[in-house]
Amino acid sequence: MRLFDFSSRSIKQKQILILMLTSSMALLLASSGFVVYELLSVKDDMVQRLSTMASYIGQGASAAFETDARDGAQKQLMSIVKEDPNIVRACIYGKNGSLLAVIPDTARDSFPKEPSPAGLFHKFTLHTLKVGKRVQPNLEDGSKQEIPIFLESNLNPIYERLSLSGGIVLAVFCFSFLASLLLASQLQRVISRPILQLLDTAKAITEKQNYSARAQKTSDDELGVLIDGFNAMLDQIQERDSALQKIQNELERRVEQRTEALKLEVADRRKAEMALRESDERFKLVARATNDAVWDWNLKTDSLWWNEGFQTLFGYRASDVEASIVSWTSRLHPEDADRVLAHRRQVIHSEDNFWSDEYRFRRANGSYAYIFDRGNVIRNDDLQPVRMLGAMVDITARKEAEKVQQQQLARISLLNQITRAISERQDLQSVMQTVLQQLERHLPVSFGAILLYESKTDLLTSAAARARDAVSGALKFLEPGTRFSPDRFGLRQCLKGQTLYVSGSAMNAPVLEQLAQAGLKSIAACPLLVEGNAFGVMVCARSNEEFSSGECEFLRMLSEQVALAAHQAQLYTQLQTAYNELRMERQSVIEQERLRALGKMASGIAHDINNALSPIVVYAEMLQRGAHPPDAVQRYLHSIRTAGEDIAHIVTRMREFYRKREADDVVFPIKLNHLTQEVIDLTRPRWRDIPQERGLVIDVETDFSAELPEILGNASELREAVTNLVLNAIDAMPDGGKIVLRTSARWWQDHSSVPKASQVWLEISDTGIGMDEETRSRCLEPFFTTKGTRGTGLGLAMVYGIAERHEAKIEIDSAVGKGTTIRMVFPVREITHTTTLIKKPDTAQPRSLRILCVDDEPLLRELLKELLELDGHKVETADGGESGINKFTEAERGERFDVVITDLGMPRVDGRQVARNIRDQSPLVPIILLTGWGNMMKADGEIPTQVDAVISKPPRVNELRDTLKRVMDKQAKQV
Repeated sequence: MRLFDFSSRSIKQKQILILMLTSSMALLLASSGFVVYELLSVKDDMVQRLSTMASYIGQGASAAFETDARDGAQKQLMSIVKEDPNIVRACIYGKNGSLLAVIPDTARDSFPKEPSPAGLFHKFTLHTLKVGKRVQPNLEDGSKQEIPIFLESNLNPIYERLSLSGGIVLAVFCFSFLASLLLASQLQRVISRPILQLLDTAKAITEKQNYSARAQKTSDDELGVLIDGFNAMLDQIQERDSALQKIQNELERRVEQRTEALKLEVADRRKAEMALRESDERFKLVARATNDAVWDWNLKTDSLWWNEGFQTLFGYRASDVEASIVSWTSRLHPEDADRVLAHRRQVIHSEDNFWSDEYRFRRANGSYAYIFDRGNVIRNDDLQPVRMLGAMVDITARKEAEKVQQQQLARISLLNQITRAISERQDLQSVMQTVLQQLERHLPVSFGAILLYESKTDLLTSAAARARDAVSGALKFLEPGTRFSPDRFGLRQCLKGQTLYVSGSAMNAPVLEQLAQAGLKSIAACPLLVEGNAFGVMVCARSNEEFSSGECEFLRMLSEQVALAAHQAQLYTQLQTAYNELRMERQSVIEQERLRALGKMASGIAHDINNALSPIVVYAEMLQRGAHPPDAVQRYLHSIRTAGEDIAHIVTRMREFYRKREADDVVFPIKLNHLTQEVIDLTRPRWRDIPQERGLVIDVETDFSAELPEILGNASELREAVTNLVLNAIDAMPDGGKIVLRTSARWWQDHSSVPKASQVWLEISDTGIGMDEETRSRCLEPFFTTKGTRGTGLGLAMVYGIAERHEAKIEIDSAVGKGTTIRMVFPVREITHTTTLIKKPDTAQPRSLRILCVDDEPLLRELLKELLELDGHKVETADGGESGINKFTEAERGERFDVVITDLGMPRVDGRQVARNIRDQSPLVPIILLTGWGNMMKADGEIPTQVDAVISKPPRVNELRDTLKRVMDKQAKQV
């Protein structure tokens, strides 16, 4: 709102303000002129006064100027300047232009060095007036030399005069303002009174509708004429008001009649509008609620309306969508546009009102969606099309599913065809050739081969191969009977049950590189499994396009059928042989069954070893990445060492599956809380890292009793048992969940009233799928499993065996859908000095020896070399038995080896053969056998006679040192 709104003021106030402003402005201008005149006068007086003062100073200082007497000039200057208190600075210049006299003396450096200009000059600044003048003195020598004088004064006289003038002007202005206000207040009544009277009359007429009221005339001027005109206008209005009243009465009568008619019409129209509104709202709600893109096309204007479903369905923004038919036609797929537009035109211009079609429509990201579109044509009374309403449905997923389904049906048909073809054949070679021929013809593939695996030699043998002419050169690498290591083909993982697919730069195995050079660009390999064991690999390759995921899945399913058929062919051959030699081979069959059971047992042990290997692999990878704090590195190394010792213990315990603990077995005090926490840390990759990669969450919580007594037992065995239980709990929660590990103790009091623990409980609870009663009752049986091919049925059986050796009981609470709780109850025995084991001091290192290490595993070979070289020994390595024998033979001619360490299991020439050969060449050289079955060989007395000592894998530093010292001491005694 404006501070001063002149237009909204009353006429009285306006008149007063106009008079006041006019008089004030005139007075203000006159006062301003007076003040300006006073200012100019004061300035002229100041210049004249300072000029006169400079003349006095020059005349009085003429003698001093003549003689250049500074003291005389200074006194003369001070005597005159002190009479004017407004002087700020003053100086007299000498003949040579130097300062002869200065006031004040402190300002000497601020005066100009040159004399003032000729004549008189003055200059006003913001606060001072500067005057310079050359004065003609009366000199005795009659010369006409002028004396330069400089004066500087403040402006106090001007300020005083301005203050006085301003006070006078202000007093006059105030007095004049008040007088003008009083006079204007009286004079304005002459004009404002008649106008206000006229205003009151008009207000009375407006508020009371009394047109008989009249304004009173007071003068014959313009206001009198205005009042006469106003009264005449009132007379006319009064006459017209009477006539209007009559007309209004007539109109009211007619309106009443028309109103009755309109009420019926309005009621009918309201019903129609309500029905139309409900229909429109129902249409908008349906358009908003549906996921379809609803459209409304005006055929007359070609305008097109879309609901919000169009933006949601195709990802467009509202600003991207044109409000015309172009928003639809411009996004049709070029291959579908002509067909769809022609079909729609045909429906619109025919008698049919319904149209539907399927086509591809472009999304906002540039991709195309498969659409099912349908619409209904709306026609007018002349049957001419005016609008078309419809909706679009995204059927992309259905189309893709149909495509996948068709591909699957074709592959199933091909699978059935191949299955029928191979089911009619009994020999293995015929089965393999038939499979490769069908794949080459129908899948198709450019190259195919079936490789059989021999686990004893760890070699693959090419049993059958086919290739098209374009890649026939690949056959020379896989001729029937060709044997090579799975690592040369990159099929090691395939033999473990995985389907492999490699292409491009990933084909870096030697054989794969040779196949790539022959023109093959992508290879799929599927294992041939029988009862979970791989006996071969089916390899398929292409030279042009890559294999799709569906084709890889088809090959995997086909490999199962091929494996079954091949196995059946093998069984058929075996049955024929068995039928002819049944009586003679009965013992051999029994032995085979025994090996089969041992194979299952070995797979269970492999399961436990794989469990223990998980933290080694994960923490080693984390260490390779680097940038870990020292305490984390030590924790990782401790976990790796613990897991490695557990693996070694698992291997040594293979023969102790259900063995009772012997009386002389060494046991240790175990803190169960600490051991359980170690298991949580070791299994972290399985319950946290791996599930998180699949989007699952498994929470592990602990509820440890703070006052838990120690128990006696083997920490490695108990760690393995708890690990098995945790991993079983993880497997029981395929969609994630929670695992709780809880410890507690059961206490009792003896006669001394001192609480003592009788039992220690360890519970592992999960929120998994649970077990029914039959499964719960059989879960501890060996080889019983509910995991199919993923399980061996030995995990809980191993846990049961460990519990038996620790005199513990196992309790299982489980229900389907409610999870499982497995409880291990340990007895608490008194810990004495005989039950603890004092750590043996490190074995003293023998003298520096020259050692030959023979092993076909490069990592273990290099590990042994580094361990021995750290102790100061000289080490040479050989990568196999034959190489080791040759190096030993060559060394016998020069610098001989002091000790030979050889692996037991090696291809072609094993450790026993190496020991025999070396013993024949040098009977006194100690031979140490390195094997993963060292403890079992010692217990069973199966150590070869040529071997002086046996070390179990993995080798430990102290055990290696102790063995070297022992064999060297033994050799010294023999010598």
